[in-house]
Parts: sequence; C-alpha cells; structure tokens
Amino acid sequence: MQYLDASCIYSLKTMKTKAVIFDFNGTLFDDTIYNQRAWIQYFKEAFNMEISIDEFKANFMGIPNVGILQNYFPDMTLQEAQVHSHGKEVMYQSMVMDDGQPSLIEGSLQFFDYLMAQHVPMTIASAANQFNFQFYFKVFNLDKWFKFDEIIYDNGQYSDKAAMFAQAAVNLNRKPEQCIVFEDSFAGYDAALTAGIHEVYLMSELNINGVMLFDNYNQVLDAIHSKKIDLLICQ
Repeated sequence: MQYLDASCIYSLKTMKTKAVIFDFNGTLFDDTIYNQRAWIQYFKEAFNMEISIDEFKANFMGIPNVGILQNYFPDMTLQEAQVHSHGKEVMYQSMVMDDGQPSLIEGSLQFFDYLMAQHVPMTIASAANQFNFQFYFKVFNLDKWFKFDEIIYDNGQYSDKAAMFAQAAVNLNRKPEQCIVFEDSFAGYDAALTAGIHEVYLMSELNINGVMLFDNYNQVLDAIHSKKIDLLICQ
C-alpha cells in the first residue's frame, strides 16, 4: 500500500488530509453521449425542436435540468419543468441500460478504495437529480463508498453548481481551499473556483492553462504516488 506523504514533517496529531469532491456525469460515469441523445430526442418529441450537438455542449452540459428547460422556455413553471425533467431522465436511464452493463471510468473503484484506506473524506456534488442518483447507487453499488444522504445533488435547493461545491465542503468538514475537485467541464471548473476551491483536476480533453488533465483514475493514483498531487494539509 502506498501511504500519503508530503514535503513537510507531520506528527500523527497534526496530519490532516484534504477532502475530495467528485462531479459525477462525465467525471465518474462517461455518460455524455446518453445525456446528449436523451435531450436531443426529448426536445424533438416534446417540443418539436431540433438541438444540435454544438448547442447541447454550449447550453446543456453541467446545468441542472430545470435550469436548462427554463432557459429555453422562460414561461415554463417549476412544476412543468420538473415533469419534463423526469421524462428526459426516464429516457436517459433506458438508453444507458439498453447498452448493456454500464461501468464507471477506469480506475474509479480503485481510487475510492485508496481514499477510504487513507481516511480521505470524499463526496459527490452533481447537477444530476435524486431520481438519477437512486439509479446510479443501484447500478454502481455506490453505497460501498458514499452515503446517499450525504452527497449533493440537484434537489432544488442550490442556486448553481458553485453552491453545491460549497455545501459539499461543509459536509466534509473542510474549508473550500482544503478540497480537491474532479470535474469534466469548464462550467464545473469555473463553479469550483467560484466556491473558493483552487485545486481542480479535469477528467476530459479540455485545454485550460495550468490545469492537470487525466483520462482515468489510474493516472490520478500515479500522480498521487509521484507527489504531483498532494493529499495532505500542512498544519
């Protein structure tokens, strides 16, 4: 087992780890294609509107469902938006399962195990809703690593993703600057910075100057072992 290390000297009483906050969609579960297909099909069937792939990337990714719907339809009530949101997610979940047994991004489970073994607090902060997280917990057995009532998801209480990240830090008993965020979108990256979280890593091909990019979590573990990422807080 590779143990945590740092450049400064710690006693057991002063050793404290950062906390890790994961986005979910695109960051732990590579489901962008399913969300894209579901939104495009749902808009066509429900609203007779054609959504291009470029439009999806610009106006849908990283935004809660109700926000997406009310951006397109400002007069839509919250109740109407919630009904349409649920309809889209039923379609999305069906598409996911139609492709066979889904899996998380390579190395995710090993990284969860590593963080637990090192007593690093972790949670999820995602724009996905409760209905989808019930689906994810069942399909991926997430209750092995996370408590459902402690993750942050779109329950209508958060104004934006930055508010979700801020609450996640509170739940983990860490200051925002003591947290690490894994994201996959520029909107998510920007939200983490807005929440006061300065250490953000991207599971994507986005090119943001100075931000470390990863294809999978085996690469993240390698970066920790080689001390490119430090999980300890100097007290």
